[in-house]
Amino acid sequence: MVSTLRSQSPTKHPRRKFPNLRKNFEPEEIDKLTGLLEQSVFLTRIRDEVHRAVRFERPVSLLLLSFAKTQKLEDFHPRMVKGYGTLRLLGNVIRLMLRDIDLAGRVDAEVLGLLLPETGLAGAKVVAEKICAKIATHEFPGETLDSLIRLEVNVGYSSYPEHGLDADILLATSQVALIRAHERGQSLAVEASD
Repeated sequence: MVSTLRSQSPTKHPRRKFPNLRKNFEPEEIDKLTGLLEQSVFLTRIRDEVHRAVRFERPVSLLLLSFAKTQKLEDFHPRMVKGYGTLRLLGNVIRLMLRDIDLAGRVDAEVLGLLLPETGLAGAKVVAEKICAKIATHEFPGETLDSLIRLEVNVGYSSYPEHGLDADILLATSQVALIRAHERGQSLAVEASD
């Protein structure tokens, strides 16, 4: 399950540039399996960004995504190191879809998150649907060097102020929406209030 944000404290130290991430991050702040932000760093950034959105009355959206329930990391071919190579490639596809102000990171073992500052509910829906479509049409390495596979992800999303006034609520509502997406099928984007 996803840890709460209140237990995370911000880190303060010099930053190094990583492409397509809003801020510059140290290498230890980048998850080695996904190439996205490490879990504790990402959860801290969610808290900070939602606090900023509330303070300045600006929209912010949170998307959570994971492989469709028929696809688990351990089901992939051993050549992909039990699917973790696939997780890295998934992280690359997501990173290429981000704007400069967006953040992406690991939320738990098989859940990735996207934080979309200055993006309301309608924008979050568009991004969530684009991610589902892009991943479904992207070709990932299969069992052999010549084979390719297609993956499907589900996305659950919520936005401030529509779904909650703090980061923990947005995280919880996005998680519930992701569970509902898994129950309904594959390659689905589900809003928290659906």
